[in-house]
Amino acid sequence: MLKDLSVVKHLFQHVVQQC
Repeated sequence: MLKDLSVVKHLFQHVVQQC
């Protein structure tokens, strides 16, 4: 579960950087 959260956070950051 914790790992999943980390992955989501990483993905979110990637999307924010792309903006």
